[in-house]
Amino acid sequence: MEKIKIIIADDHTIFRQGLRMLLAQEDDMEVVGEAADGIEALELAKKHNPDIILLDIAMPNMDGVQVAGKIKKSLPRIKIIVLTSYSDDQFLYEFLKLGVSGFVLKDSASQELIYSIRKSHEGMVFFDPSVSKKVMEKFTQVSGGKSDFVNYGKLSDREKEVLRLVAEGCATKEVAEKLYISPKTVENHRANIMKKLNIRDRTGLTKYALRLGLIDLSP
Repeated sequence: MEKIKIIIADDHTIFRQGLRMLLAQEDDMEVVGEAADGIEALELAKKHNPDIILLDIAMPNMDGVQVAGKIKKSLPRIKIIVLTSYSDDQFLYEFLKLGVSGFVLKDSASQELIYSIRKSHEGMVFFDPSVSKKVMEKFTQVSGGKSDFVNYGKLSDREKEVLRLVAEGCATKEVAEKLYISPKTVENHRANIMKKLNIRDRTGLTKYALRLGLIDLSP
């Protein structure tokens, strides 16, 4: 059985060690690296190309938001699960825009974290119950209603990546190169996105992405 490769990025050694011991008990998971700061997290991500990164927010040298942004840009296949101590974290919306796969509180039950890792690996999105309401509120605020958020939730992680790049103006070939997939696959994803969002053209996709705050086209 191929294991889920995981990197733990947190500046507290005892917390990292505890997570490693916890995950070592799972037959389908393997911790391939530990990072004590943001720069080290990026270096390990490039070295190991893991399936999942468990990412703390407040880290030395580079915070979690910056790390997530760089990973999503250069290594988009990696799923990011944000670990935080606060359900009302001020960076929640920034992480949402980046397309993280999970948001888990550090005081959650261990099985909740395990569940979020498996679901994220399957391409699903998991948010701690205490922050899920805030997730809905954030998207409702920027979209002007719940329909945009609901439809966005229908997209797979890959479709969200394609949506963002297409909305930013990337051509099919450019999207394919950035995501390491074929142009035909990009076209198929775009067709599925338009169907799920009930949008007919690229302009509509851009407007949709702007409403949700997924992109910023300001100079």
